[in-house]
Amino acid sequence: MVELLMVVTISGFIAIGLFEAHIQHRRFNGWQQSRAAAHDAMRVTSSMLAGDLRETVPSSGDIALPEADSMTVRSPVGFGFVCAVDGAAGRLGLNRFVGGAPVDSGDSLFVYEPSGWLLTGVIDTYEPSLACAHGSASPQIELGLSPALAEDVPVGAPVRVFRSQTYHVYTHDGEPWLARSSESGTEALVGPLADDGLRFRLLDGLSNETSTLSDVQAVEIRLEVSFRDASGLGVRQSDTLTALFQTRNR
Repeated sequence: MVELLMVVTISGFIAIGLFEAHIQHRRFNGWQQSRAAAHDAMRVTSSMLAGDLRETVPSSGDIALPEADSMTVRSPVGFGFVCAVDGAAGRLGLNRFVGGAPVDSGDSLFVYEPSGWLLTGVIDTYEPSLACAHGSASPQIELGLSPALAEDVPVGAPVRVFRSQTYHVYTHDGEPWLARSSESGTEALVGPLADDGLRFRLLDGLSNETSTLSDVQAVEIRLEVSFRDASGLGVRQSDTLTALFQTRNR
């Protein structure tokens, strides 16, 4: 009987030890997955911001003066060439188009015409009805803009499409996240963020902070993401990414 009690007691201690080891292993795996997901999201977001900011010309209004935790950027979303022009109706047909098509009323175009690059807003988009000048094919995209502007655009002119987007802190599932908003809506990108986990700074050529857009040479972004630690006690850790993006500035 004594031997049986000893076996039961020892087996109980072993079972408790194995259970605790299993719990600790699950907590550690959860921490690793949470931390890896935060790092992946930070890398993806950094790449996304790089694509937007490296094409900006601050002196041309591509960047609005940021708040501490939000910044509006005019982001390039697509590129194509004019293949048809209806000046009277104010319509341009585009082909060889890559990237995102204009979908928001706030989208804008850089169109090359005889006097140089022209910045203009998109009034509307249409089902293609024009015929391309060099062949019978219809344009991929047909846009409406001011007739006074459209009639001066030559066939073959390159066109760049831009969209105004704001990066800011957004409450998602009750926690602060980095989000991107345009007229199409708001998209949560990465989070949850730590307190004061998003900061923007505009820098000049000497890496000094500036509020003069014509002096801006780079944008510094500090992103601090929060995730649970390995203890399982609800304590949260954070990791910080600070990235510097050079602007095109010409």
